[in-house]
Amino acid sequence: MAEVRQPETLSRDRGKPPPPWAKPSLPHDGAGAEAHAGGLVSALALVVTVSAGAFAIASALLQIAVGRTEGAETALFLLAFGVLLPVSLAGLRLLARGGAGRLGPDVLPAVALASAFGLVVALGAARGWEALANRSGGPGLLLALMAGWILATVLASREPLLGALRARASWLWSPAGAWAPVAAAPLVIVIFFTASLPGAGSVLLSLLIGACLFGLHMLLRSTGLGRRAVLVVDALALALILLTVSDVWVYTTYSATQPNPELGGGALPGWLAQHHNAFLGPVNDVLHGRAMLVDTSSLYGVGNMYALAAVFSVVPIGYGTFGLLVAGTFAILYGLAYVILRLAGTSPLLAAAALAGAVISSIFYRIGASSTWPSIGPQRWWFSFVLILLAVLAARHSARARPLGIAMVALVALSSIWSFEAFVYCTATFAAIVGYDALVQPSKDGFITSMARPLGLAAAAVVAAQSAFALATVAVAGELPHWGTYIAFLREFSTGPQDSFRAPDWWPGLLFAGFFYVSAVSLAALLRYRHTFEVRNRAAMVAMVSLTAFGIVTFTYASRFSVNDAVHHLDLSAFMLGALWIHLAHQSGAAVPRVVRAGAAAMGFWLVGWFVVLGWDHLTKKVDHTPLVQLLPGHEPYIVQDLRHTWSSPPIDPRSVQADRLLDRFWPGQSRALVLINPELSVEALVRSDRINLLPVSDVFVEDFIREETADRVVPAIERIRPGTLMLTERFYLTPGARRDYLAANQPMLPLERVMIRHIRQRFRLKPILTTPSELMVVRLVPREAGQRA
Repeated sequence: MAEVRQPETLSRDRGKPPPPWAKPSLPHDGAGAEAHAGGLVSALALVVTVSAGAFAIASALLQIAVGRTEGAETALFLLAFGVLLPVSLAGLRLLARGGAGRLGPDVLPAVALASAFGLVVALGAARGWEALANRSGGPGLLLALMAGWILATVLASREPLLGALRARASWLWSPAGAWAPVAAAPLVIVIFFTASLPGAGSVLLSLLIGACLFGLHMLLRSTGLGRRAVLVVDALALALILLTVSDVWVYTTYSATQPNPELGGGALPGWLAQHHNAFLGPVNDVLHGRAMLVDTSSLYGVGNMYALAAVFSVVPIGYGTFGLLVAGTFAILYGLAYVILRLAGTSPLLAAAALAGAVISSIFYRIGASSTWPSIGPQRWWFSFVLILLAVLAARHSARARPLGIAMVALVALSSIWSFEAFVYCTATFAAIVGYDALVQPSKDGFITSMARPLGLAAAAVVAAQSAFALATVAVAGELPHWGTYIAFLREFSTGPQDSFRAPDWWPGLLFAGFFYVSAVSLAALLRYRHTFEVRNRAAMVAMVSLTAFGIVTFTYASRFSVNDAVHHLDLSAFMLGALWIHLAHQSGAAVPRVVRAGAAAMGFWLVGWFVVLGWDHLTKKVDHTPLVQLLPGHEPYIVQDLRHTWSSPPIDPRSVQADRLLDRFWPGQSRALVLINPELSVEALVRSDRINLLPVSDVFVEDFIREETADRVVPAIERIRPGTLMLTERFYLTPGARRDYLAANQPMLPLERVMIRHIRQRFRLKPILTTPSELMVVRLVPREAGQRA
């Protein structure tokens, strides 16, 4: 990829007057730029600080009133982005226009500085109390400290105090004072980032790594790279990303297919199968002629199951090949992120550093391997990232904006069939892109009309896509798709008891959410007050607007599953956004003091070093699983062997081989068999034997969450079973009151399993034909005589 050049739109935009919504553009160079930017930054610092304090107070009050619950966390998310964000934008507009009362442009820097550092002191004191006393200070202590912060902020705005400060610290009224609150960011990061405060050694090592990267960054900025050198660096960076992110064999090793204490304890038989079966079960049904939302369903969408079925009509279906597909698409997604950053204007080093931090955090630092989590990966995010790529390309090449816009509309329509999550994330990203375009390139019809047209076109495309899907389903299955089943899945997994992960008092997720919040407020300020700057950096700005919207809407996942690992699944967009902010700081000229520009870059590279230190143990344990290490000289070349091993999808549960043999023996040449065995074993056995269950249940474990809707489909199927039919089962299902170790120790049947076996036994007696040492059984369904009880 060549060095990024300026978008083609700039030569035409420079001669145009600013749009009507924009205030007169601030100077781009010189002392005037510093003064104007100082006032704007002071207003930003003050509204962000007040928003953070209001959020902390609301959080403490909610914990005191109702405790830490999922409902409280949802309410806080809505408060932050539904109430505080628009209020902050209104406050920013008020302060930037001259302030209210005494808070004029000449006073804002001092008050913003006092408020920002007062808030940091309040939060730091609460965290310090917890660390020293080895106990939680609780929401009461936080509330008391917030009251002190409010008092300090009010006092700081009083004229007597301001007059005294003016006499002794005139720098508070200078641009340096305006930017001073930014220095509080590292302290906030240290306060929130880990469950326990970091050790001095870790901090020093991260500073050393960051300093080395920062030094290289400054050197390259001064010397530059030639076009060929940039192409080489980009190629190497992409190769490193692809070879590091794609994991070729960890998902088929013993450790990946055995119970994991971190995921359900020691009673979960094969935690890889637990996450893969929700995909492989429905896809196996589709490969054998069943239609989605008619004969089978999936928690994770509709269109993606058909896409996977298309892949597995060419590639052998199995856990190994599916793991390869997941790992490969992960690598492509991160490579796409690097391409977006480079097209948006960031330097190769800055883009590579951002991706390095993201890879360590969201690939190596997470629980398990990336290929274990197909549900929280490219199948959920890739629509939005492709959308952002197309928007950046449209910003760089206005002549191609129309066909690229049509492609974006098509992506939104396709995502509506793919999965609900992909549709929500893609639509939010598209709306942000459309809103940005309507703001920066307003037409004579006005902002609302400019937005309504592409959004209306997208809505029409969604309706057309859904209609085409419905007609195709009728043609294949003879009936319309039953969206109620999928809606039941969404309802259960949005509000059900499995959403029991609640955020601790000091949760890194707040840091990421806060970063997206600050980014949204800051972008609004740039769009309103820096029209000329926006024109010069349109590709970067559209990437930042879309990434901010995408980050906010995807954070709904982290707010529902408020554990640290969930944040690591979502932080790629945050790293990209950080790199783009550093890039914009360097593009700002004298409007941002040189020390601030350097400080922003230094802090960004320090964060990369911080993630390297935090994730080093995880990195060293997992890096051997990557093609990058296996291809290095001197390393044993297991990669070919591992790929062959993976391609053959070796058994996870050894009993699946025995079940496969039984199915071949008693159901020769048949594509369907009546199977009621352990849910994990059932999916694996059916996939290996190239059969589907006679009962329309693709994955009993997942469909048990919506057992009522599933029963409406299963019970009629049981009524159609012919006498004399054979069934593959286990002794467990024939023993009243039997218990097993599944999901937890000493558990009974799943409720859906009880429904199925009860209806089968109401019609038939189960006559054993064969029993294996592993307690797998083949039984014949014999009709019950009239009046005979089950």
